[in-house]
Amino acid sequence: EGVVRLQPSVAENLLALMALSLAALPAVVLMASRIPSRHATLAARQRQRVAPKSRQAFTAAMLGTFVLFLIVLLLRSISHIGIVNFVPILFERRGWSVDQYGFVTSLYWIASAFSGVLLGTLADRYDRRRMIALSLWLGAPLLFLMPSAEGLLAPLLALLAGALLGASFPLTVVIAQSLLPNAKGFAAGLTLGLIFGAGAIGNALIGFLADGIQGSAFSGIGIQATFQVVAFGALLAGLLALALPQRLSGRAQAPAVPAAQAAD
Repeated sequence: EGVVRLQPSVAENLLALMALSLAALPAVVLMASRIPSRHATLAARQRQRVAPKSRQAFTAAMLGTFVLFLIVLLLRSISHIGIVNFVPILFERRGWSVDQYGFVTSLYWIASAFSGVLLGTLADRYDRRRMIALSLWLGAPLLFLMPSAEGLLAPLLALLAGALLGASFPLTVVIAQSLLPNAKGFAAGLTLGLIFGAGAIGNALIGFLADGIQGSAFSGIGIQATFQVVAFGALLAGLLALALPQRLSGRAQAPAVPAAQAAD
């Protein structure tokens, strides 16, 4: 008495869910190997305390950069988080069963989780802006084609689209911290809030674009066409990411050479 007994199907699903979590172990090991030692962290904090803090005036150029970054963040979030809730609806309307479109949606999210680690590693060696643009440009055509995919092609496109469109998630947080170097915690929290907030707003916009509002003059363009419109938004986000300043690339800048030394 007082003991909750699960049905066999529920117990099996929970066991499968726990087994799925084992797939995250390689990512945990990779992150643990990159965590700096305690002594190095304490030494870096001590240097930050001793070093004088410089405060820069918030210029019009900085405001323009911040607005541009927000637009990239908005478009990227809509094309990744905003659209994912409509993946089940897309395939349900085509007659797929719950387990079939649930599998496709799961692939989308799982690929997003692992691809961020890979793209973040590449961004440490190459330009962050180019990595964001490349991932969005490669993911947009897959999102465009997903509504017309049949058979095994559908989960494959979902896997690749989720991986590519979600890979830039951590890079946007790093860029926000570069924009606000003296408030990195605030920058990270602000970015995460904007990402999920933009995704939530994107849900409403995508739903309106697909089906319209009952009783209004606009009846929607259909869910397939909506996926394709969102794909163009991802392309635009990649293009705007390249317009971000060079200092946000994450690559070391060569020191300026004085004119007198250059003449020698």
